[in-house]
Amino acid sequence: MSTQIYNFSSMTIQNSDVKKVLDVKNVSIAMVGLLLAVALVTASSFIKVENDTLTMSMLVAGGVLFIFSLYIIMNNNHKLIYGPTGSTLKHYVVYIDPSQRPAAEKWIDAASANSMASFTKVANSNLRIDAAISSDNMFAAVQLSVYENLRFVPYGDAIYLKGDEVKGVLPLFE
Repeated sequence: MSTQIYNFSSMTIQNSDVKKVLDVKNVSIAMVGLLLAVALVTASSFIKVENDTLTMSMLVAGGVLFIFSLYIIMNNNHKLIYGPTGSTLKHYVVYIDPSQRPAAEKWIDAASANSMASFTKVANSNLRIDAAISSDNMFAAVQLSVYENLRFVPYGDAIYLKGDEVKGVLPLFE
């Protein structure tokens, strides 16, 4: 079985248990939007009025709805799930105190969730922790990022935690 690489918000996940599936709800809503857009544009051509304001409004609304629906279909049509339990992954971002960088680097090198609760959350920082946590709290992908060259750059690889190990990271992201 090959392991796929997924870009999830600002982090990269490479784990054989994570799967990308079609988000039927988003695609269904977008398809209804497309049908409504076509109906608006078609109906605008049948309206016979002296003032073209209504016709133009329907054309513009139909066009905007059509473009927005296409955007949803092309960009928001998949979600990541944790395969063994089928739960959806959700992205979390926590900024931590820059003075804790040595401890954070040791933590990421050790690849364990033991000392995560000791990190101090701040409103904004040049050091952040990204996490993708399954809705049933049975899987977590955690990655440390450092702000360099005007963007956040991952420090090391993501850490993958399963089962009871995930409980060690949950307090940081609540």
